[in-house]
Amino acid sequence: MDSAYFIMKLWETGNVGSNNIAKADNNPKEGFKSKKKAKKFLIESYENDDWDYRQNFYTFTIMKLYFNL
Repeated sequence: MDSAYFIMKLWETGNVGSNNIAKADNNPKEGFKSKKKAKKFLIESYENDDWDYRQNFYTFTIMKLYFNL
């Protein structure tokens, strides 16, 4: 079993709606090899005004996902 780190976006639908989670669109296909690299990418993207990370209705987290190849 392999694993990789991905930046995930979190949001709520409506005031009392469901909570949602999805991978951010610009993650590398294979993910990040370390949490540190994912965090650096997230901070740099925010500082460079990347629209995906500047939207104020998302909260972001870094998650380690496990998968079979």
